[in-house]
Amino acid sequence: MSNRITLWQAFKSVVASFVGIQSKENHERDAMSDENLVPIIAVGFILAVVLHLFIYLIVKVIIWQAGAS
Repeated sequence: MSNRITLWQAFKSVVASFVGIQSKENHERDAMSDENLVPIIAVGFILAVVLHLFIYLIVKVIIWQAGAS
C-alpha cells in the first residue's frame, strides 16, 4: 500500500501548518516517506508566493487609498 498523499491532502496539510493547527496524526502521515516531500514542498512554495502577493497587493491598495484622500 502506498503512503503517498494527494495534492488535496498536501494543500490541507500546508494550510494547517501555515495557520499552526496541524494535527499530530497528519504530521506523522506527511512525514512517513520521501514520496510526500515533493507535493508538500510544491504546494508550500506556491502558497507562500500567493500569500506574499496578496499581502503586497493589500499594501499597494492601502497606500493608493491613503494618497487618494
